[in-house]
Amino acid sequence: MNNPRPDNTVAIDSHALGTLNYIRSSIEAAGAFAVPGIAGIAMGVVGVIATLVASVPLSPLTGWRSG
Repeated sequence: MNNPRPDNTVAIDSHALGTLNYIRSSIEAAGAFAVPGIAGIAMGVVGVIATLVASVPLSPLTGWRSG
């Protein structure tokens, strides 16, 4: 029951190793952009405030678009 592989296939272990290396390098690069503690909270607060301000219609003419 010898099942020969075709010549154009790649061994799963080499593909998995390449994928793991890519994931590891992506995680390491993402760590450089992490926002620490209080700065992350401040970004969230600014986002909530911006959402609230953006949801208020500026004039009666723009109210018909918000549906």
